[in-house]
Amino acid sequence: MDLRQTILLSILSAIVRVSLQQGIIVSSTVAKSNWTVGDTVTFTCEVVKFEQPAPPPLFFTFMTVARQTWKDSEFSKLVSLEPQKSNSLPKLTTFFPPSKRWMATYETVEKYLDKASTKLILKLTDFQCEDIGSYKCIVAVNNQTDLYDRTGHNLTTTAPITLDLQSTPHNGNEEFASINAVGDNISLRCSVTGPPDIKISWKFAKYPPDEIAYPENDVVFYPETELNSTSGCATRSYISVLAKTVQANEDGSIYYCIVSDLLGKELARKHFTIWFQERNPNNNYKNGVKVLNMQQSLTLLLFVCILKTFLID
Repeated sequence: MDLRQTILLSILSAIVRVSLQQGIIVSSTVAKSNWTVGDTVTFTCEVVKFEQPAPPPLFFTFMTVARQTWKDSEFSKLVSLEPQKSNSLPKLTTFFPPSKRWMATYETVEKYLDKASTKLILKLTDFQCEDIGSYKCIVAVNNQTDLYDRTGHNLTTTAPITLDLQSTPHNGNEEFASINAVGDNISLRCSVTGPPDIKISWKFAKYPPDEIAYPENDVVFYPETELNSTSGCATRSYISVLAKTVQANEDGSIYYCIVSDLLGKELARKHFTIWFQERNPNNNYKNGVKVLNMQQSLTLLLFVCILKTFLID
């Protein structure tokens, strides 16, 4: 047998060996890596089985989705799927945290005569900072002697923004409105907690929706607090104070505290309304509406009663 025949025989033998073997392909998919708080995340683990007449069928003994969060030292199972010898349906076991945000399903599809697919699907609704971490698919075959461990998908998000707006002094019962007098010195304090690298700006509108950027020389930005990640998301606290004197033409004026990213995209806002009050001890004002005081009301009521008595007589 010459060299050419030897090489050809070796190739044919390799093809036969491959055709007699059975293989699986393990994959895991997720739509993206950076999510927004409140999103629904779907993680899919798939095993595709290729069947051949011999040797005996090779298939998984279990498949699982595991994760390692920001606070965990190792991966832990979230859901596991195991074929059952006595039952045609696999056994689905969940190890979810105590929350209603989790759901697991599976599906098996015979794609071709020699190929079948089994999917383990994990759905997490309302994704939060504490869910940040690495998620991966683990499949065991040959009675767990062979493990197919897919590289984890790192799922991230950014901290939600909380914004509080306060006025000093604050007169009246409305949370985001105050009754002030001409000449009053007021301070609007905007406190924000959110991800790093955000900025605060102010706008003014006497007749909404016409908004005008407020002069920065009347605004004080206090130093940011220390970066922390106690919930899984990196967060900072920011404070900005707008100081001004109430003018005679500012009845119903609205001041907006606006949070945006470094590219200028608006992320959140709140507004505060300043109502005008004249310094007149005989009159009370609320939200720009004049209300007669108690003494004037009693005087008017007495006058009406006397007039009515004369008319009846």
